[in-house]
Amino acid sequence: MQNSIPSAQRGFQSINPTTNQLVETFQFDTREEISNKIQKSFEAFKTFKEISIQERTAKFLKLVKILEDHTEVMARSITEEMGKPITLSRAEVQKVIFHIKYYCQNAEHFNRKIPVKTEADNCYTVYEPLGVIYTITPFNFPFWITFKGTASYMTIGNAVIVRGSDSTPRTTRLVKKYMEMAGFGDEFQIVNSKQEDFEFIVSNPKIRGVSFTGSSTAGQIIASISGKYLKKCVMELGGSDPFIVLEDSDVNFAVDIAINGRLKNGGQVCNSSKRLLIHNKLYEQFKDKLIERLKSVIIGDPLSEQTELGP
Repeated sequence: MQNSIPSAQRGFQSINPTTNQLVETFQFDTREEISNKIQKSFEAFKTFKEISIQERTAKFLKLVKILEDHTEVMARSITEEMGKPITLSRAEVQKVIFHIKYYCQNAEHFNRKIPVKTEADNCYTVYEPLGVIYTITPFNFPFWITFKGTASYMTIGNAVIVRGSDSTPRTTRLVKKYMEMAGFGDEFQIVNSKQEDFEFIVSNPKIRGVSFTGSSTAGQIIASISGKYLKKCVMELGGSDPFIVLEDSDVNFAVDIAINGRLKNGGQVCNSSKRLLIHNKLYEQFKDKLIERLKSVIIGDPLSEQTELGP
């Protein structure tokens, strides 16, 4: 049914949340296109898993250099699509660079044979790549969460298909561009799929694992469908985190931490301090200082260096 939908009706838009202006219009992939990407990823995996760890990490280290040279381009794309201050977008890129370097430095250690004591002369535990991993990422950290999984999955030989957020498709496309510049091929794919395509994708026998970061509600559905097809599944789900201030707390410190926890990344963090539980003896003092401190938060254009919170 989906393949019969006219292309003009299958588009979705990236909108700048600050200006409400159109960033770009994108098209959802048809199921035929999705199947082709899965097949290409699977074929690439057969070769990619056989190359040495040194070859794989060399590509990622080349990617690090590319990201260092294009930090401002990526940071601006993140800010224009997601809305976080540009200073935090740059920090997101730097976090990815650090993460990639970490896995490059430790890839051989993670892939080592682990001796196991048995009655046999030689016994080892050996970790092998699963295959094609389908990764679904959210809009709040479109760059970081993509590589949080990708760097670890691919350095040990897996192939990855990323389904980025509908809110940040340009940023996801940039990821693909930079991966290609670093020398990666079809072992890294991006797909613009619809929600109703999830079971179609996961039911494909060439998909061996699912990684999802997002809401608990969506996670329940994804875990259930993944389990139906016996696919390994990794979930990082959101919640409603309490921020507790006890009687012996330093109020000034608590206020600063509470504000940072609530406003960082535009308030879009899974472990943000969403509920403030204040000891009754400190409540009035905490409330007054909180209001005073919030008045000084700089709200404005997220592309401005001084902005702490986008409008």
